[in-house]
This record gives sequence, structure tokens and C-alpha cells, in this order.
Amino acid sequence: MQRTTRRTKKTVPVSMRGLMQRINRKLQPEGEQMKRSVGARARAELGGFWIVGESGLVLENVDPVSFARKLGVLRPWERVIQ
Repeated sequence: MQRTTRRTKKTVPVSMRGLMQRINRKLQPEGEQMKRSVGARARAELGGFWIVGESGLVLENVDPVSFARKLGVLRPWERVIQ
């Protein structure tokens, strides 16, 4: 009898706080920072997360996971946990 082994995809958990720290370290040389909305009004106006720079609002309604992958701070084998 032949035994087949199936490889499972292993992922490493990363907290949302840790992800935001990675993003902010990457954005720091450009004078930018990712912020999280607090309160319903801010969430309605800006979305859950936004990017602010020295001159003001840079991006609003940012998806932190896809943004981190685009920046290269979240690797394919990592997953974000809440």
C-alpha cells in the first residue's frame, strides 16, 4: 500500500497591530503614517484605515492587508489575525 502525503499550506499569524507597525515603519521615511478610525463618524468619512502625510490626507478607505502586500511588508506565508 502506497502512502501519499499531502502538504498543507502553513501560514504564520500576524496581528493587526503588528501589521500597522510594519506599514508605518515603511511609510516613515516619506513622512506618512497609517491611522485607524475611531468612532462611527470618522469611519463613515474616511473608512476603517487611512494614510496621512505631512501635508494632510493622502489616502482614505485603505485595506491594510492588500496595502501591506503591495508595500512588501506582508509575505505570502503570513496571515492577519484580529
